[in-house]
Amino acid sequence: MQENSYATITKTEAEKDGSASTELARVHTYVTLYVKDVSVTRFEPGYHLTVTGLLPHEQCSSVFNIVLNRTNDSKIVLKSKERLIFHVGFRRFACSPIYSQHSNGNKHKFERFFRPRQTLVATCFGPITYSPTSVLAFKQYPDGHQELVATDSLLSVNPDRIILKRIVLSGHPFKIHKRSAVIRYMFFNPEDVNWFKPIELRTRWGRRGHIKESLGTHGHMNTEPHKSLWTSFLKPL
Repeated sequence: MQENSYATITKTEAEKDGSASTELARVHTYVTLYVKDVSVTRFEPGYHLTVTGLLPHEQCSSVFNIVLNRTNDSKIVLKSKERLIFHVGFRRFACSPIYSQHSNGNKHKFERFFRPRQTLVATCFGPITYSPTSVLAFKQYPDGHQELVATDSLLSVNPDRIILKRIVLSGHPFKIHKRSAVIRYMFFNPEDVNWFKPIELRTRWGRRGHIKESLGTHGHMNTEPHKSLWTSFLKPL
């Protein structure tokens, strides 16, 4: 894949001093551009040369969120952090996005896979672009072939979007009493036991309970259910 080359054009000292010509080109008129200090050999025949202007802050990079809809012809399952090639407006770049549900509210559940006929939000790091901007997502195979896998538009440029991942912690009974048990291997220090004390526990057979107290300095705890148990919570990414 041929990577795009971007050049930052700055004002010359003469322009900064005000000595340069202030004549402007009228809208819908043809102009001739001369690119200074660029060899002709860098231009490849058969490729179009695109000239664009940048809005304020578009020369910077940030975390942006893209709403993606899977195309009807694409049947493959995409994994989170799998490398894709994005065409966002006039820009093209490669990144490895993570996916989350496109839902209301300010917290969004992390999705490990992007399946066919699904709509998700892809979050990755790239050049700032203002919405609404059309987006095309391609998957590149080892032989260089690219397949269009998703399309839609830019949702926002927001590094504060909260993406939550569901985590399951499991423990094993160390000592079993009549109505309680000592559980180990879920935590390994008393600070974590006290932090998760309000969270409800459950066993494989559906019994529920809570942490009663922390025991010792190695993360053991006294709980109400006396079977193997686990708990789940949402971890921000």
